[in-house]
Amino acid sequence: LKINYFCGNDVLIGNNSSGNLIANNKLGIGVSSPNEKLEVDGSGLFSGKIGIGVSTPNEKLEVNGNTLISGMLGIATTNPQAALHIKDGISNSIILENTQTQDKLQLEVTAGTSNIISKGGLRLYVNSEEDPSNTSASFIVIKNAKSYLQTATRQELFKIQNDGTGFIQDLWVKAVASNGAFPDYVFAKDYKLKSLAEVKAFYQKHQHLPGMPSAKEIEVAGGASMSQMLINLTKIVEENTIYLTQQDEQIKQLQAENLKLKKSIEKLTKK
Repeated sequence: LKINYFCGNDVLIGNNSSGNLIANNKLGIGVSSPNEKLEVDGSGLFSGKIGIGVSTPNEKLEVNGNTLISGMLGIATTNPQAALHIKDGISNSIILENTQTQDKLQLEVTAGTSNIISKGGLRLYVNSEEDPSNTSASFIVIKNAKSYLQTATRQELFKIQNDGTGFIQDLWVKAVASNGAFPDYVFAKDYKLKSLAEVKAFYQKHQHLPGMPSAKEIEVAGGASMSQMLINLTKIVEENTIYLTQQDEQIKQLQAENLKLKKSIEKLTKK
């Protein structure tokens, strides 16, 4: 059945329960003057339903089978700017849902922000199917994205390359030590600081500093917690500061005693 093939005028369809429907120019469902090859409005001139591969359609347009759209598809927009362009004032969301596992991925644009919501795990594969050996592929979050080709104005806020190397301008780690406090407690008067002899005996026996994981522990765990490593390193820096100040006091005391001895020797030599 070819409609609008010769006359070039609009055709009103009341019901079509069988056979193929071929629109040579544009097909409007609920739209008197369609702007695209297929334009659908939930309400309008067409009060019936069209089923393609469906004998009793439940919606304005119901398709059973593969659908090919060679141009751009606009939902609630007459001027699509991409292969799929959705425009509405409610949530502007796309939902992908797996009926077997109940996992769901939702992309939405709300007031002032955009969200990616995943019920289940979320993984990002960069260039994994085209060329797994390509180490130049990367995941980048960019400021001034419209100036992408103008490298002078483009600012890469966050970047992970395909080899696992990461780049970021600053990193905030929100965590506390396992005992619920940052290691400033080492400056407390009742804190028992190991002597340097004890520290030396420890690293000579275990081949790593006290409070730090060994290379074997990191290898078995498959990595290390950056927040815990930061806390451990801060503790070592603060303890080393105490060692340095203690040694500084000892050096000053020895210098004072040396000066006294020097003056005493000078008096004895003058006699």
